Amino acid sequence: MAAKELPNWTFGEKDCSEDFIIRGHKEALALLQAVRLPVLKDPLAAALHGSAVVRLQLGLTLNYSAGGCVSADSVRMPNVTKAFFNWFREKFPQATASSCSIVFNRLDTLHMDKGNIGLSHLTCLGDFTGGELWVAGEGQASVLKLQSHRFYVFDSLWPHRGLPFTGLRCYVSWYNHRAVANTCPEARRRLANRGVPLPGLKEVAALTNRKIDHSSRWATALVQWSASGHDISLDAGRHMPSSWVCRRCRKFGSSADLGRSRYYCGRSCKQALYRRRVAKRKKVVAKRPAQ
Repeated sequence: MAAKELPNWTFGEKDCSEDFIIRGHKEALALLQAVRLPVLKDPLAAALHGSAVVRLQLGLTLNYSAGGCVSADSVRMPNVTKAFFNWFREKFPQATASSCSIVFNRLDTLHMDKGNIGLSHLTCLGDFTGGELWVAGEGQASVLKLQSHRFYVFDSLWPHRGLPFTGLRCYVSWYNHRAVANTCPEARRRLANRGVPLPGLKEVAALTNRKIDHSSRWATALVQWSASGHDISLDAGRHMPSSWVCRRCRKFGSSADLGRSRYYCGRSCKQALYRRRVAKRKKVVAKRPAQ
Protein backbone atom coordinates (compact mmCIF):
# COMPACT_ATOMS: atom_id res chain seq x y z
CA MET A 1 0.00 0.00 0.00
CA ALA A 2 1.82 3.11 -1.25
CA ALA A 3 1.63 6.37 0.68
CA LYS A 4 -0.14 9.19 -1.18
CA GLU A 5 1.81 12.41 -1.47
CA LEU A 6 -1.25 14.62 -0.80
CA PRO A 7 -3.87 12.42 0.89
CA ASN A 8 -7.52 13.45 0.72
CA TRP A 9 -8.85 12.34 4.07
CA THR A 10 -12.52 12.18 3.00
CA PHE A 11 -12.00 9.69 0.14
CA GLY A 12 -10.49 6.24 -0.19
CA GLU A 13 -11.34 2.77 1.06
CA LYS A 14 -13.41 2.42 4.22
CA ASP A 15 -11.10 -0.28 5.57
CA CYS A 16 -7.82 -2.01 4.80
CA SER A 17 -7.40 -5.66 3.87
CA GLU A 18 -7.98 -8.21 6.59
CA ASP A 19 -4.40 -9.53 6.53
CA PHE A 20 -2.66 -6.11 6.56
CA ILE A 21 0.27 -6.08 9.01
CA ILE A 22 1.97 -2.91 10.23
CA ARG A 23 5.73 -3.56 10.34
CA GLY A 24 6.88 0.02 10.88
CA HIS A 25 5.94 3.67 11.07
CA LYS A 26 6.01 4.20 7.30
CA GLU A 27 3.51 1.38 6.76
CA ALA A 28 1.26 2.75 9.52
CA LEU A 29 1.21 6.18 7.86
CA ALA A 30 0.61 4.65 4.44
CA LEU A 31 -2.35 2.72 5.83
CA LEU A 32 -3.94 5.87 7.29
CA GLN A 33 -3.36 7.82 4.07
CA ALA A 34 -5.13 5.16 2.00
CA VAL A 35 -8.32 4.71 4.04
CA ARG A 36 -11.24 7.11 4.56
CA LEU A 37 -10.80 9.03 7.81
CA PRO A 38 -13.22 11.39 9.60
CA VAL A 39 -12.30 15.09 9.43
CA LEU A 40 -13.29 17.25 12.41
CA LYS A 41 -15.27 20.24 11.17
CA ASP A 42 -14.96 22.39 14.30
CA PRO A 43 -12.32 20.89 16.64
CA LEU A 44 -12.06 22.07 20.24
CA ALA A 45 -8.31 22.43 19.87
CA ALA A 46 -6.64 24.68 17.32
CA ALA A 47 -5.46 23.31 13.98
CA LEU A 48 -2.05 24.42 12.72
CA HIS A 49 -1.95 26.63 9.63
CA GLY A 50 -5.59 25.83 8.81
CA SER A 51 -4.82 22.15 8.27
CA ALA A 52 -7.66 19.67 8.58
CA VAL A 53 -7.76 17.93 11.95
CA VAL A 54 -8.31 14.19 11.55
CA ARG A 55 -9.21 12.04 14.56
CA LEU A 56 -9.74 8.30 14.74
CA GLN A 57 -10.95 6.55 17.90
CA LEU A 58 -10.36 2.79 17.84
CA GLY A 59 -11.32 0.13 20.36
CA LEU A 60 -13.35 1.02 23.44
CA THR A 61 -15.27 4.25 23.91
CA LEU A 62 -17.78 5.50 26.47
CA ASN A 63 -21.51 5.54 25.83
CA TYR A 64 -23.19 7.44 28.67
CA SER A 65 -26.30 5.25 28.58
CA ALA A 66 -24.71 1.85 27.83
CA GLY A 67 -21.24 2.17 29.39
CA GLY A 68 -18.18 0.88 27.53
CA CYS A 69 -18.84 -0.10 23.90
CA VAL A 70 -17.09 -0.56 20.55
CA SER A 71 -16.33 2.81 18.95
CA ALA A 72 -18.05 3.85 15.73
CA ASP A 73 -14.68 3.99 13.92
CA SER A 74 -13.89 0.39 14.96
CA VAL A 75 -17.31 -0.73 13.74
CA ARG A 76 -16.63 0.97 10.41
CA MET A 77 -12.99 -0.16 10.16
CA PRO A 78 -12.45 -3.47 12.01
CA ASN A 79 -9.32 -4.34 10.00
CA VAL A 80 -7.63 -1.00 10.71
CA THR A 81 -8.44 -1.54 14.38
CA LYS A 82 -6.90 -5.01 14.31
CA ALA A 83 -3.78 -3.78 12.49
CA PHE A 84 -3.01 -1.01 15.00
CA PHE A 85 -3.66 -3.13 18.09
CA ASN A 86 -1.57 -5.98 16.67
CA TRP A 87 1.24 -3.44 16.19
CA PHE A 88 0.84 -2.39 19.83
CA ARG A 89 0.92 -6.01 21.06
CA GLU A 90 4.09 -6.64 19.05
CA LYS A 91 5.87 -3.65 20.63
CA PHE A 92 4.46 -4.07 24.16
CA PRO A 93 3.67 -7.80 24.65
CA GLN A 94 3.03 -7.49 28.40
CA ALA A 95 0.92 -4.29 28.27
CA THR A 96 -2.84 -3.90 27.89
CA ALA A 97 -4.89 -1.22 26.14
CA SER A 98 -8.60 -0.77 25.56
CA SER A 99 -8.47 2.25 23.22
CA CYS A 100 -6.32 3.86 20.57
CA SER A 101 -6.53 7.54 19.54
CA ILE A 102 -5.03 8.61 16.21
CA VAL A 103 -4.95 12.37 15.62
CA PHE A 104 -3.47 14.43 12.77
CA ASN A 105 -2.50 18.12 13.01
CA ARG A 106 -3.90 18.83 16.47
CA LEU A 107 -2.52 21.05 19.20
CA ASP A 108 -4.08 20.64 22.65
CA THR A 109 -4.21 22.82 25.73
CA LEU A 110 -2.51 21.89 28.98
CA HIS A 111 -4.73 19.06 30.22
CA MET A 112 -4.87 15.72 32.01
CA ASP A 113 -6.68 12.62 30.71
CA LYS A 114 -8.82 11.79 33.73
CA GLY A 115 -10.83 9.31 31.66
CA ASN A 116 -7.75 7.06 31.47
CA ILE A 117 -6.38 4.52 33.93
CA GLY A 118 -2.79 3.33 33.97
CA LEU A 119 -0.01 4.37 31.62
CA SER A 120 -0.31 5.63 28.05
CA HIS A 121 1.84 4.34 25.19
CA LEU A 122 2.41 6.63 22.22
CA THR A 123 4.29 7.12 19.00
CA CYS A 124 4.23 9.68 16.18
CA LEU A 125 3.99 9.34 12.40
CA GLY A 126 4.90 11.77 9.65
CA ASP A 127 7.61 14.28 8.82
CA PHE A 128 7.55 17.13 11.34
CA THR A 129 9.80 19.31 13.47
CA GLY A 130 9.11 20.39 17.05
CA GLY A 131 6.04 18.98 18.74
CA GLU A 132 7.69 17.89 21.98
CA LEU A 133 5.40 16.57 24.73
CA TRP A 134 5.64 18.51 28.00
CA VAL A 135 4.60 16.38 31.01
CA ALA A 136 4.36 17.58 34.62
CA GLY A 137 5.79 15.37 37.35
CA GLU A 138 6.22 14.87 41.08
CA GLY A 139 9.71 16.33 41.26
CA GLN A 140 10.04 18.20 38.00
CA ALA A 141 8.47 18.35 34.58
CA SER A 142 9.87 16.36 31.68
CA VAL A 143 9.91 17.00 27.93
CA LEU A 144 9.62 14.04 25.56
CA LYS A 145 11.31 14.83 22.25
CA LEU A 146 8.90 12.89 20.06
CA GLN A 147 10.40 11.26 16.98
CA SER A 148 8.59 9.42 14.23
CA HIS A 149 10.39 6.10 14.77
CA ARG A 150 10.25 5.69 18.56
CA PHE A 151 7.71 4.63 21.20
CA TYR A 152 7.14 6.35 24.55
CA VAL A 153 5.37 5.55 27.82
CA PHE A 154 4.07 8.25 30.18
CA ASP A 155 1.40 8.89 32.82
CA SER A 156 -1.40 10.88 31.17
CA LEU A 157 -2.99 11.50 34.58
CA TRP A 158 -0.36 14.20 35.04
CA PRO A 159 -1.12 17.45 33.14
CA HIS A 160 0.63 17.52 29.77
CA ARG A 161 0.63 19.36 26.51
CA GLY A 162 2.14 19.06 23.05
CA LEU A 163 4.33 21.98 22.00
CA PRO A 164 3.96 23.67 18.57
CA PHE A 165 5.27 21.86 15.50
CA THR A 166 5.56 22.27 11.74
CA GLY A 167 4.85 19.64 9.11
CA LEU A 168 2.53 16.66 9.12
CA ARG A 169 2.31 14.98 12.53
CA CYS A 170 0.14 12.03 13.50
CA TYR A 171 -0.15 11.25 17.22
CA VAL A 172 -0.97 7.60 18.02
CA SER A 173 -1.79 6.78 21.66
CA TRP A 174 -2.83 3.47 23.23
CA TYR A 175 -4.34 3.53 26.73
CA ASN A 176 -6.93 1.97 29.04
CA HIS A 177 -10.19 3.91 29.25
CA ARG A 178 -11.98 4.06 32.59
CA ALA A 179 -15.13 2.75 30.86
CA VAL A 180 -13.51 -0.69 30.64
CA ALA A 181 -14.76 -1.25 34.21
CA ASN A 182 -18.35 -0.86 32.96
CA THR A 183 -18.20 -2.95 29.78
CA CYS A 184 -20.61 -5.84 29.22
CA PRO A 185 -19.32 -9.32 28.20
CA GLU A 186 -20.74 -8.94 24.68
CA ALA A 187 -18.80 -5.71 24.09
CA ARG A 188 -15.63 -7.30 25.49
CA ARG A 189 -16.08 -10.22 23.08
CA ARG A 190 -16.48 -7.87 20.09
CA LEU A 191 -13.38 -5.94 21.11
CA ALA A 192 -11.37 -9.14 21.56
CA ASN A 193 -12.37 -10.19 18.01
CA ARG A 194 -10.79 -6.95 16.77
CA GLY A 195 -7.51 -7.75 18.54
CA VAL A 196 -7.95 -5.32 21.46
CA PRO A 197 -5.82 -6.51 24.44
CA LEU A 198 -8.27 -5.61 27.22
CA PRO A 199 -7.04 -5.68 30.84
CA GLY A 200 -8.38 -8.36 33.17
CA LEU A 201 -10.95 -7.60 35.84
CA LYS A 202 -8.35 -7.69 38.65
CA GLU A 203 -6.10 -5.25 36.79
CA VAL A 204 -9.06 -2.95 36.12
CA ALA A 205 -10.03 -2.98 39.81
CA ALA A 206 -6.47 -2.17 40.88
CA LEU A 207 -6.18 0.73 38.42
CA THR A 208 -9.58 2.27 39.14
CA ASN A 209 -9.09 2.09 42.92
CA ARG A 210 -5.84 4.07 42.75
CA LYS A 211 -6.21 7.32 44.71
CA ILE A 212 -5.01 10.40 42.80
CA ASP A 213 -5.19 13.98 44.04
CA HIS A 214 -6.07 15.75 40.79
CA SER A 215 -6.17 19.22 42.35
CA SER A 216 -2.66 18.82 43.78
CA ARG A 217 -1.31 17.56 40.46
CA TRP A 218 -2.95 20.42 38.58
CA ALA A 219 -1.53 23.03 40.99
CA THR A 220 1.95 21.49 40.66
CA ALA A 221 1.65 21.51 36.87
CA LEU A 222 0.68 25.18 36.76
CA VAL A 223 3.78 26.12 38.77
CA GLN A 224 6.04 23.96 36.58
CA TRP A 225 4.44 25.26 33.37
CA SER A 226 4.91 28.90 34.44
CA ALA A 227 8.52 28.19 35.40
CA SER A 228 9.16 26.73 31.94
CA GLY A 229 8.41 30.12 30.37
CA HIS A 230 5.36 28.98 28.37
CA ASP A 231 2.00 30.75 28.20
CA ILE A 232 -0.86 28.66 29.56
CA SER A 233 -3.27 29.78 26.80
CA LEU A 234 -3.53 28.13 23.41
CA ASP A 235 -1.40 29.61 20.64
CA ALA A 236 -4.54 30.45 18.66
CA GLY A 237 -6.08 32.16 21.68
CA ARG A 238 -9.47 30.51 21.17
CA HIS A 239 -9.85 28.37 24.27
CA MET A 240 -8.73 29.08 27.81
CA PRO A 241 -8.56 26.43 30.53
CA SER A 242 -11.01 26.88 33.39
CA SER A 243 -11.39 25.16 36.74
CA TRP A 244 -14.47 23.71 38.38
CA VAL A 245 -15.42 21.81 41.52
CA CYS A 246 -18.24 19.25 41.48
CA ARG A 247 -21.09 20.53 43.63
CA ARG A 248 -21.89 17.04 44.87
CA CYS A 249 -18.66 15.10 45.44
CA ARG A 250 -16.34 18.16 45.53
CA LYS A 251 -13.85 16.70 43.05
CA PHE A 252 -11.58 19.20 41.30
CA GLY A 253 -11.24 19.33 37.54
CA SER A 254 -10.56 21.51 34.49
CA SER A 255 -12.30 22.22 31.21
CA ALA A 256 -11.22 23.85 27.95
CA ASP A 257 -14.78 24.35 26.72
CA LEU A 258 -14.63 28.12 26.06
CA GLY A 259 -14.18 28.88 29.74
CA ARG A 260 -17.71 27.83 30.68
CA SER A 261 -17.86 26.33 34.15
CA ARG A 262 -18.99 22.77 34.83
CA TYR A 263 -20.77 21.90 38.06
CA TYR A 264 -20.96 18.09 38.12
CA CYS A 265 -18.07 15.76 37.38
CA GLY A 266 -19.90 12.82 35.84
CA ARG A 267 -23.06 11.01 34.99
CA SER A 268 -23.51 9.58 38.51
CA CYS A 269 -23.54 13.04 40.13
CA LYS A 270 -25.94 14.34 37.50
CA GLN A 271 -28.23 11.35 38.06
CA ALA A 272 -28.17 11.92 41.81
CA LEU A 273 -29.24 15.53 41.23
CA TYR A 274 -32.05 14.38 38.93
CA ARG A 275 -33.29 11.81 41.48
CA ARG A 276 -33.38 14.47 44.21
CA ARG A 277 -35.39 16.77 41.98
CA VAL A 278 -37.86 14.00 41.10
CA ALA A 279 -38.29 13.03 44.77
CA LYS A 280 -38.89 16.68 45.71
CA ARG A 281 -41.45 17.04 42.94
CA LYS A 282 -43.29 13.93 44.12
CA LYS A 283 -43.48 15.29 47.66
CA VAL A 284 -44.97 18.54 46.38
CA VAL A 285 -47.57 16.65 44.35
CA ALA A 286 -48.43 14.41 47.30
CA LYS A 287 -49.07 17.43 49.56
CA ARG A 288 -51.52 18.99 47.15
CA PRO A 289 -55.16 18.64 48.28
CA ALA A 290 -57.29 16.27 46.29
CA GLN A 291 -59.69 17.95 43.89
